[in-house]
Amino acid sequence: MFTLLLSIIIYRPFCKYICPLGAIYSIFNPISIFRYRLDKDKCINCGKCKKVCQMNIDPVENCNHLKCIRCGRCKNACPVDAISYGVRK
Repeated sequence: MFTLLLSIIIYRPFCKYICPLGAIYSIFNPISIFRYRLDKDKCINCGKCKKVCQMNIDPVENCNHLKCIRCGRCKNACPVDAISYGVRK
């Protein structure tokens, strides 16, 4: 019941604060094959990617943050296509 009420205020509270799988996934995030890339030359620092991130991550600082769930909202929000994704090289 508490989680349902908290869901009204916070996006994915169970996943962020309670679920042990989130902690396990974050361990493997740095070695993930699927990666985001930020082209700093294209980035205009408008902050739109940060605004749409429901995990409260700033993709300009670290687009492969441990808490990132790879939803793609930051990539879609970028007006200059500075964020791309693909397989790790």
